[in-house]
Amino acid sequence: ILAMPPTERHAFISSRASIIFQNPKASLNPSLSIRQQIDEALSFHGISDKAKRRIRILELCYNVGIRQPERIIDTYPGELSDGDCQRIAIAIAIACSPKLLIADEPTSALDLRVQNQILRLLKKLNQQQKIALMMISNDFSLVNEDTGKIAVFYAGQLIEIGAATNVLSSPKHPYSEALLQSQPRLNAASFKQPLQCLRGQPPT
Repeated sequence: ILAMPPTERHAFISSRASIIFQNPKASLNPSLSIRQQIDEALSFHGISDKAKRRIRILELCYNVGIRQPERIIDTYPGELSDGDCQRIAIAIAIACSPKLLIADEPTSALDLRVQNQILRLLKKLNQQQKIALMMISNDFSLVNEDTGKIAVFYAGQLIEIGAATNVLSSPKHPYSEALLQSQPRLNAASFKQPLQCLRGQPPT
């Protein structure tokens, strides 16, 4: 892929991979309606028939859990909640039927209830549409038994990679272990103990 000419590489990657960013409203264009933004993505990926795009826009909104999509598609990002904006961002990301969906801190700007909804949606897309999901996060609480592999980075370097069950139960690197120990635990014993932390500053 890296050996391809830039234009060819861009076309190759954009037809196979999409990304969801952590700030849903910032990732959408505030001056375009939801309909226009999804329509633009569909048009870019080769759906030239306007009638087919209109149908597909509603399908995408329905698939990501948007209520009353017929009304929502004519609104603007500023009129929607952060949760609905993230759903729209996901709809745009899957418009090209990608093989890989990269989710960069997809729930960090959302409240706990909406976080769970978005995580369930991503899991559904992964399982039902067979889209490979790569989630970037510093929150181990988002990782569960459904995760295939975990890769841990420190100072821009990959320090550990393995099956999620192995990394979560017996991490090999001290930083991985420290990350796990720094997560809040909802049990009586944990309330009496301070959270673990790594002293000092990461290298620059």
